[in-house]
Amino acid sequence: MDFEEQKKYWQEAGPEEEQPWMDQHLRRVWTHPSLRHIRRQLIVETTAWILFLFLYYSALDGDLRPMGWNLALVIGLILLIVHGLMGYHLSSKPVSDAPLLLAMKERLKELTNYSWVSVLLQTGTLAILMGFLLSNVSGLWERPKLWLFGTIVVWLIIAFGVQVWIWRSRLGELRKSIEALEH
Repeated sequence: MDFEEQKKYWQEAGPEEEQPWMDQHLRRVWTHPSLRHIRRQLIVETTAWILFLFLYYSALDGDLRPMGWNLALVIGLILLIVHGLMGYHLSSKPVSDAPLLLAMKERLKELTNYSWVSVLLQTGTLAILMGFLLSNVSGLWERPKLWLFGTIVVWLIIAFGVQVWIWRSRLGELRKSIEALEH
């Protein structure tokens, strides 16, 4: 049943038919083309991270790096995969059968929490990856090579700022919709 059919059924439903329809349709996972794209992206990203985890040890000289960096990188990438799965679950989660305004406020709260986890996890994992790649650079803390570390710190700050800006704009649109419903 596509959206238009469900909408038509909803408009034609009388008071006695509304509750079974809600129980049947509002509490299930919706299928939408956007979810298909998100699922495809999640599969590609997960496959890429898993391939990276299998190849980094030999291709990026992981065996020559300190064990702490190896462990941090593996944990960071596994957390990114879990983060993607959480995002997909949040996207496919149906809206509750609460009133629309209340349901949207709940979703905004969930997305705000998810956004901070997303920003911190992605920036943190990028920092771990950079630390991993630089862990064998000799003399990194000496003056001639210190610019390399400074450049990476600047890029991490830029990455953090861009992610915060993206999430603020996304959540801002949802907040505007909620404000429009309140008035």
